[in-house]
Amino acid sequence: MDVLRKYLHMKRSILSLLIFANVFIVLFVFALAVRILFPDLIVSLSEDSVSFEARAREIAEAIARDGWGVWSLAPDGQGPIGIAAFMFVVFGGSVVPILFLNATLLAGAATAIVRLIMLLQPKIRYPAVGALAFLLPSASFVTAVLHKDPFAILGVSLVLLGTSLSVRSGRRRRLIVAALGLVLVAVGAGAIWLVRPYANLLLLGAVCLYVFTFLATGIWIRLRGSALLLGLVGGLLCIFILFIVLQLPALEGRSQPSSLVQPSQQHWGGVLMAPLDAAFAFLLDERNEYIQCCSDATTAIDVDVRLLSVGDIVAYLPRAATIGLLSPFPGDWMKPERPLPLAVLVGIEMSLVYLALIGVFVALARSSSIDLLPAIVFILAVILVITIAVPNVGTLYRMRLPYFLPMIGIGFAVLADLAPKRKLC
Repeated sequence: MDVLRKYLHMKRSILSLLIFANVFIVLFVFALAVRILFPDLIVSLSEDSVSFEARAREIAEAIARDGWGVWSLAPDGQGPIGIAAFMFVVFGGSVVPILFLNATLLAGAATAIVRLIMLLQPKIRYPAVGALAFLLPSASFVTAVLHKDPFAILGVSLVLLGTSLSVRSGRRRRLIVAALGLVLVAVGAGAIWLVRPYANLLLLGAVCLYVFTFLATGIWIRLRGSALLLGLVGGLLCIFILFIVLQLPALEGRSQPSSLVQPSQQHWGGVLMAPLDAAFAFLLDERNEYIQCCSDATTAIDVDVRLLSVGDIVAYLPRAATIGLLSPFPGDWMKPERPLPLAVLVGIEMSLVYLALIGVFVALARSSSIDLLPAIVFILAVILVITIAVPNVGTLYRMRLPYFLPMIGIGFAVLADLAPKRKLC
């Protein structure tokens, strides 16, 4: 027990290294076990992963036959396929290096989230507990499949940590830390560009909200003017980096993210500025398109709710927050079409998620919540947008994961901090 206490209190650099190593080992071993003991589980739970892997093997065979000229980074617009094809050729078709890469990416994300907790809640005794979020079934299973999620999870974690470092370093006048934050934002945005470039558009809006919330709370607590100014500059630089990444050329078979928002789509005339108006229009068009094609899916939700204006969206926000944060709801855990083991795992995971959300509310109620609020606004904003655009609990469950894990990690760390010292260890 004393060893655990020392582990949780050790220096940040050593703690970060140990967190990375421990999370990597656990996830890598788990992924190997799933692949060896439950190969059919991959097929039943991730059809996309199966198709990605099959396509990557086809390309690997073409490379072996025709040379590297047939390889591209993102065939069919899918970065994971190109990366997997490369690894299949180099490592003789083994899937183990892909699992190794997935575990590395997720371990890096776990380390970033723990460092985020240290930054935003410096008085928390056990920030390393936040890494337990990556042991949830949905996060662990990501390691065993070929998909976009490991890159997206790492990317979002780095952007959130980098933004926090860049904006908050002004309070201590640590320009080197701010520069490191900008590098993390660039690396994170690059990882996201590789798999889900449209997500950088969401993160651009989220970072804007982060900076606005930081300035508003800073004024409320009468933060020094110099700290506010440096924070604003750091935030604007983060926004600039994301804007630059959005201008990168589209990968093969993929539309340019910024071109998805068409200024001609004016749903409310001059009520809003044209870019914001177009963004809302695109959001509603995405939702309506999904309803038209997938309204009969077993996990579809609120497909009968049509949002046609800004007022409709505002009125729907409480419902969207409920779905985005709490779904699947307890009544949906034991659906007949869901296998019993999967239903049990969903129930366990969501119960832990509910506990973590309680921890987040406790943190916001503390006097130190002024440091945490911008990050929570960042996370909630993206989850709300995804919930409105995708009225399907099953799809939402996976797409919200990169943004949900930082919040869950914060909640776990806060709950551990509430426990009496003797009982925790």
